[in-house]
Amino acid sequence: MIRSKQFPARPSGSRVGVVLLLIALVFACVAVLSSKAGFPLLSFEPLVALTRYLPFVNPQPSLPPLDSPPNASSSFENTLTLERQSWYAIQVGAYDTQDAAAEAAATLRARGGAGYVIQDGAYRLLVACYPSRAEAEEVMNRLVSSGEYGASAIYRLNADEMIISLIATPLQASALSQAYSLLPEMIQELSRLALALDRGSMDASAVRASAGTSMNRAKQLLSTMDLAITDPRPDIVRELRALLETAAATMEQIVHSDSGALPLSSQIKYNHVDLLWRYVQYVKRMSALGA
Repeated sequence: MIRSKQFPARPSGSRVGVVLLLIALVFACVAVLSSKAGFPLLSFEPLVALTRYLPFVNPQPSLPPLDSPPNASSSFENTLTLERQSWYAIQVGAYDTQDAAAEAAATLRARGGAGYVIQDGAYRLLVACYPSRAEAEEVMNRLVSSGEYGASAIYRLNADEMIISLIATPLQASALSQAYSLLPEMIQELSRLALALDRGSMDASAVRASAGTSMNRAKQLLSTMDLAITDPRPDIVRELRALLETAAATMEQIVHSDSGALPLSSQIKYNHVDLLWRYVQYVKRMSALGA
């Protein structure tokens, strides 16, 4: 979502029209005075001829119409809104050391899980991530009942809504707004692809084709973004671009993967949690900066 504060252009008119009007008025005054004096020095015929040109002078309105586009080269104060994101991951282990977590993660990935490790007090091993707690708990209970995993828990990944104000041209603000909309969409797309692959509603080739569409969207946006933002905090834009590059690279990895369904599912789950974790950390850093 994007809002802009813009200011109307200054009133403008036609200089030619003003000059012609002044000449006509002077001409008329001289003609009238000379006529009253009893010796008409000037005729009204030139005046009549002169006024014929006045209708062709089209002065500009004092204010631009409401639907007129803003000046593409002018910068305005823009407000961008990052929508709130809440996801729920299944945690199947918390380790004291990174080596222990990495070993368990490799085993988990071989089974088709994400095998993603988050350092948050402990090294937490995550299987997959879901958009609702109910869905995550259902899958967790099924995994525990199967005997594949022991004690499990729900780990919440949350990014609060954030509002960013910056100075940018309409073109720049539009590109940033698209980027902030595309990132959550790509996070959701990774979740959808992993679930479709696990359920068998999509095969590996269809998943790669869908990932290719998302990859092209991200690359196209990156190639057209004009990031010369006149803002005192360029890290907002720099880190946003880095996130988009990560998202594009993630989709490209899926496109070029020649793995079967199980390892591809594991890769997508890993990429999903990774992009989501990076997004959450980005929002926290921007909030700490008072963006």
